[in-house]
Amino acid sequence: MLAGHHAVVTGAGRGIGAAIAAHLAAHGATLTLMGRNANVLQATAKTLPDSARAQVVTCDVTDEASVSTAFESARAGLGPISILVNNAGQAESAPVAKTTLDQWQRMLAVNLTGTFLCTQAALADVQASGRGRIVNIASTAGQRGYAYVSAYVAAKHGVIGLTRSLALELAARGVTVNAVCPGYTETDIVRESIDRIVARTGRSAEEARAELVKGNPQGRLIAPDEVANAVVWLCSDGASSITGQAISVSGGEALGDEHIGLEARAHVDDHMDVKIWLRLLACSTQIEQQIRQRLRTRFNTTLPRFDYLAQLDRHPDGLRMNVLSRYLMVTGGNVTGLTDQLEKEGLVRREADPDDRRSFRVLLTDTGRRHFAEMAAEHERWLIEMFDGLGVANKDALYAQLGHLRVHLAQREQELDARED
Repeated sequence: MLAGHHAVVTGAGRGIGAAIAAHLAAHGATLTLMGRNANVLQATAKTLPDSARAQVVTCDVTDEASVSTAFESARAGLGPISILVNNAGQAESAPVAKTTLDQWQRMLAVNLTGTFLCTQAALADVQASGRGRIVNIASTAGQRGYAYVSAYVAAKHGVIGLTRSLALELAARGVTVNAVCPGYTETDIVRESIDRIVARTGRSAEEARAELVKGNPQGRLIAPDEVANAVVWLCSDGASSITGQAISVSGGEALGDEHIGLEARAHVDDHMDVKIWLRLLACSTQIEQQIRQRLRTRFNTTLPRFDYLAQLDRHPDGLRMNVLSRYLMVTGGNVTGLTDQLEKEGLVRREADPDDRRSFRVLLTDTGRRHFAEMAAEHERWLIEMFDGLGVANKDALYAQLGHLRVHLAQREQELDARED
């Protein structure tokens, strides 16, 4: 299907890039494997079919001179280039407030500028081929946007924008330009992300992996071969009318509302469900005020008193803290199924707000207070992690408040016990 075509694949040493190289070779393409590590590239080249014509060329896609030299070598070794797959990429995470300029520039350099430089270097050949193909490996991060990976998201949005612009420029010349947007895929990038989540939250690798899988409606991670199959199809004659597209290979991840992003769970504790959140707020006005202030500072929004929690009834048991924060910002309406459920369990009661007839407060019942007292020790660690994610620097103050809360709960338990006696 691709016999007679010289394909260059950047970032070809492992993961998605290695899978793309294998599939292109299986369909007859001649290959140049590019990457920074010659030994890794050579190891990948040895896994290709014996019939494959392939060469290894080292290249730093962030360096213009390196890119120019690498593409000259590719052309000299195997002839003009008709297929370019820009796969080289890297992901790092940090809140915007803590993202350094070096991190920002590194993410743009590897993911976006590298795509630009390699495209420029191959463009004359690709146009001259008469049916050239450029496939840029972007990400669902470039289709949706995720918290705590802003530089990576910005770069991948840029890749999709570059794809669309170039597709329009080259459409009349028989060249197609498309992006493939993988969801969370079984690659080193995802494994490194799992390691970061484990380091920041103390969760096991299995738990972190399970949380990533939740973002995929099919309940799984994507296999590199699935991404490679999409690339091969876009390089085929059958896809000659497909150009300027960002094709999601994600099991439906790009369609979802609730998934916040790869690193959000590493910065804002995702163990704290809505029930615990409500009980905590009702238990301690002081902590409630601090949490509101932290959220207001972080998200630049004024939080109402539970007036904007619509749609939570869809997830009454499992909504996580980071998802709740998003709903607090963007949804409207009154508490519905969530409060109803808690009331049925006897854990909360509603009280009209004397200052605003349209609002009401959600308060703990005595049963709810007792229930929270039993859970306080277990969730103390989660509360600390949540405050870490929201930027609380003074741990001593937090511990002191937790101590006051424990004393208060103990007093309430004694009062309840005395009343029952």
